[in-house]
Amino acid sequence: MEAKLTPRPLAVPMFMCGAEEVRELLPLSQCIDGTRSALLFISNAEAAMPVRQVVPLPSGAGVLAGMPSYLSQKGVSSLLESVGIAGQASTPLCCTKCITVFPGNGSVGLDSHQGSVLLFEAFNGRLLCILDAHEVTALRTAAASAVATKLLARQNALNGSDVAILGTGVQAYKHIEALQCVTKIASLRIWGRSEHKAEQIAHWARGKWSDLEVHTYRAVADAVKNADVICTLTPSSEPILESAWVAAGAHINAVGSCTPSHQELEPELVRRARVFVDTRAACIKEPGDLVGPLNSGLIHEGHILAEVGEVLMGKRVGREDEDQVTLFKSVGAAIEDLCTAKLVHDNYCLKRGQLL
Repeated sequence: MEAKLTPRPLAVPMFMCGAEEVRELLPLSQCIDGTRSALLFISNAEAAMPVRQVVPLPSGAGVLAGMPSYLSQKGVSSLLESVGIAGQASTPLCCTKCITVFPGNGSVGLDSHQGSVLLFEAFNGRLLCILDAHEVTALRTAAASAVATKLLARQNALNGSDVAILGTGVQAYKHIEALQCVTKIASLRIWGRSEHKAEQIAHWARGKWSDLEVHTYRAVADAVKNADVICTLTPSSEPILESAWVAAGAHINAVGSCTPSHQELEPELVRRARVFVDTRAACIKEPGDLVGPLNSGLIHEGHILAEVGEVLMGKRVGREDEDQVTLFKSVGAAIEDLCTAKLVHDNYCLKRGQLL
């Protein structure tokens, strides 16, 4: 039962942050810690959230999605402790993200994900802040992959890993940064349908980490050869990664597929791998990477071994040996948006010396 709460003055008026300010207020390393807590909340019942509501738009070009969530007072306190923000009163929170997803927007210079994240006090319904949804989504998605990589990749690979990035959108940049927070990348291999965009990422990475070995590839098979960590970050409707190309012991973060019509992984690769997810309820219904093999009978629901939160809690086993291929399939969870928004909110208030 929640502790009895009494009204308290709002530290700052409701505020809005665009993408740049969200980036400035929330270091990716802190977002990773917060997202680790969010993944725990999914599995320990501190959070409540339905499967996202998705409305396909008549044009066929995109969808409108709503992602509400709730976090208990105990959960909020735990979140703040996990990132070193403690000592102030906490209340239960609720949050919703309203977002449009238009996969073809990149061709006209627009973000594929656009919308807002709204954070409320669940005690009295006060709106605390409105944040750019694209940046919140980008941060917490890469952060979830970083948590899973640290948990499921071979431990000897974390001190010098060969990382393959498949895709050249925003998530490519965010995943490289997030993985650098949890592992030492020895070499970076980049593949994308646009060679120009792949070279742009390579140029950026070389400038940011002068000692990093970076290469671009025209073929996925070459990019992932002997890679320790593979991140699939594309809106592909057909598999781009085949099992035969993936070395024993590799860890895969499969991010791009979030609807039944999108699929990045060859079904045989899914059958071969030890599969972990961010949220089981969504992953058996939404991503083509899992829905396809489930519907065909190639795998059954028990093939999804655990939510990452269950492994973090010690309730389920992650990697069992050095030769297993581990797969983290993420579709994104509303509680990750809430936790990210709460950290942005409190950092905003701390910056102004106004956090209660």
